[in-house]
Amino acid sequence: MRRTTPFDNMNFIRFKRHEPSIATQFVATPDLAPELPATAAASSYESRADAIRETIDLLEADLTAMIRDVHQTSGTVRQGVQASSQALANIRERGEELASKTHSAKEDAIQLAGATEEFAASSSYIVRQVCEAGHLTQGATLAAKAAGASVDGLKDSLVEIGKVVHLIASIAKQTNLRGGFRTAYKS
Repeated sequence: MRRTTPFDNMNFIRFKRHEPSIATQFVATPDLAPELPATAAASSYESRADAIRETIDLLEADLTAMIRDVHQTSGTVRQGVQASSQALANIRERGEELASKTHSAKEDAIQLAGATEEFAASSSYIVRQVCEAGHLTQGATLAAKAAGASVDGLKDSLVEIGKVVHLIASIAKQTNLRGGFRTAYKS
């Protein structure tokens, strides 16, 4: 039975997109905009809004790719651990067989030569299995480190997104305050 991971349902991450008219309110600040005709200012605001939307889309795509990579890496690690467990179970089984055959060899002197050869064959098989288990464990460790690095990268990206959201919120707050002052001033 496959265990679920926190990454199984990562398709819930979505960003809300605003209509262009709302986005331009957040971007447009009269003190920063040069004196341009109304159509030039509107197109400038639209291009700023488009640039912000494009940046958010790129961030969303990067985050989605990182999440997919972490999920794939965790699957690889899971497979490596399962393969290691299977190899260890095989080694255990072979070890029990070897002990049984060694006991039989002690009891019967005639079968000693045959049991010794079988012991040597089983020993080399066990050594190969131990080496393979070591390699699988080493691969699982490397995959776990890679997954950790991907998660750290994802955390860093989330911090950067938080900064961008904070910047957009502060611009929106300034825009709303200036709009309120203009309305009060005109009254």
